[in-house]
Amino acid sequence: MWKKLKGKEYKLAIKIAAKVEKSFKDAMGNAKGAFEGLEKAGKIAFNTIKTGATIAATTAGTIVAASTAIGSAFESQMSTVQAISGATKEEFHLLKQKAQEMGETTSFSASEAGKAMEYMGMAGWKAQDMINGIDGIMDLAAASGEELGIVSDIVTDALTAFGLKAENSAEFADILAAASSNANTNVS
Repeated sequence: MWKKLKGKEYKLAIKIAAKVEKSFKDAMGNAKGAFEGLEKAGKIAFNTIKTGATIAATTAGTIVAASTAIGSAFESQMSTVQAISGATKEEFHLLKQKAQEMGETTSFSASEAGKAMEYMGMAGWKAQDMINGIDGIMDLAAASGEELGIVSDIVTDALTAFGLKAENSAEFADILAAASSNANTNVS
């Protein structure tokens, strides 16, 4: 075919062929660049996913470790409550349930509720007294902004000093809260 072309036609055909070849090379270069770009994007996406998965796994591991530590601290605290109070297996189960309930429904943790129960046990309160009396003590601790265990210790000591019983704890906590707020002092 090229042999039949002569002069200007041949030169024009060569120019056209050169432009087609250049366009083809440009297209191939662009395609190669596009594929390289896709490859880089794929590597970045893979590394991002890998990094995200690593972060997620690390975070999950940290959460599990923290949850285990919190659960272990609670179990340890409640074992102390059982030892001090002499609660039976059934009573101990009820105390744990009450502490967990308080941890879920108040601003205090279940371990803090267990600490309050520890002071109640040291004051000679029985399991049912603790279950019935912890609400008032928690309300006083929340209102005063003081540590729950300390407030429990104060209330149980004061009830004993006044010859009152555990069943009087809610009323006593209300009186103590009113007295501390009206006397420009704190519960402790």
